[in-house]
Amino acid sequence: MHTDRGCSGRRAMPRAAVLLLLGLALLSAPGACTQPPSGQPVEPDAPASAPENSLGAAVGSFLEGRKLGQAQPGAALAAYERAVTLQPEVAVFQLWRDEVGEVVRSWEKELASLDRAIVESPGDARRLCSRGNALLLLGRIDEGVESYGRCWDSGARVSEWLGWASWLMRLGRHAEAVRAYDQILAVVPDQFEARHGRGVALVHLGRLEEALPLFEASKHAEGPVYRALTLKRLGRNADALKAYNQSYIAQVLQREGFPEGALEVLDYAAARTGNSFYEDLYIRLYRGDAFLSLGRYEEALAIFDEALPAFDEAPESPKLRKGERDWGGTARAHGGRADALAHLQRYGEAVAAYELEWPALAESGKVGPNKHN
Repeated sequence: MHTDRGCSGRRAMPRAAVLLLLGLALLSAPGACTQPPSGQPVEPDAPASAPENSLGAAVGSFLEGRKLGQAQPGAALAAYERAVTLQPEVAVFQLWRDEVGEVVRSWEKELASLDRAIVESPGDARRLCSRGNALLLLGRIDEGVESYGRCWDSGARVSEWLGWASWLMRLGRHAEAVRAYDQILAVVPDQFEARHGRGVALVHLGRLEEALPLFEASKHAEGPVYRALTLKRLGRNADALKAYNQSYIAQVLQREGFPEGALEVLDYAAARTGNSFYEDLYIRLYRGDAFLSLGRYEEALAIFDEALPAFDEAPESPKLRKGERDWGGTARAHGGRADALAHLQRYGEAVAAYELEWPALAESGKVGPNKHN
């Protein structure tokens, strides 16, 4: 086994697919395509009580597609197609189906190319890992797992096996992720990304005493944050997260599936003095994301309802314009509001909000024919 110290096994991703997935990632706040890259936040299922063929059933399928969109575009496409079948007149369902369909077609082409190459070189570890990644993105989980297994047996590099461990985290298979990180550490004991990833997986499993030493003196940029989270969960320092009152830290915790920690950090950030208008605005949106993840939909809706007028009232600022372009704040507020309404079973209002989200995303170059390349 080679000991490349890179961090990603996705070497064969087409550039167009990368950009599309990055665009979709902007909607990956919990409740809006909420599957994080390396964890599964606990979130109540999409509304399922509406009668078959109703608008509620279609919105439920649409929500499922948003939750899956970044992690498994193949499965997301199937969910969007169900929504379109149930409510073909809802244009925004069709727009998302077509957008994700483009990603899926790119990966299907990539998979076909990899399959041809593997016929010629069946023991090529890099291509086997890339094939596993493509299969998992297409929602073909069992085949993807099998391909990654062959990748390891063929002498995968550390970078490629880190990609597999990341996938296990994304799928919520934390015990398997611990074993994958253990395989890396058996070869490269000081591999800091594997040590950190193993610690995060152990936190998800509630094995906090085992996790804590992995965050002590960690070389990973996020190590101190997880040390604080672990100490708090162990009851050893109730204020451990207080030092991390930055929106970036909240995003890290939210992404990894710890929304309660994210909300605590954001509460500290909101209470500090000296925040600019724009900092307060984005803190507000991040708090809405955390409430969505925690199933506190009424509170999330109230935040997004307050945030949307603030964008219109904000003074002209290059910082705000850059935030709109790079982050899609208005679109995020519309999308978060729509997700909250959908979970509250206010389906007509949810669809109207989703229809406002799409043009805001398109204007900032995140989706549609003019998305940034």
